Amino acid sequence: SETFLNSLYFSKWHVAGVQRFRTSILIMLTQKPLKITAVNCVVVSNDMFIA
Repeated sequence: SETFLNSLYFSKWHVAGVQRFRTSILIMLTQKPLKITAVNCVVVSNDMFIA
C-alpha cells in the first residue's frame, strides 16, 4: 500500500549497513504495481486484497 511505501522511503534505508536490505528496498520501490482488469471495467489490484 502507499502507506507502506512511504514508511520505507522515509526510514533511512539508504544508510542501513546491510547491502541485501538496501537492494531489496530499491527493488520494491521501483516495481510497478500489478493491475488486472476484469471484464474490461474493474481493476483488480493488490490493495483490494490487503484492505
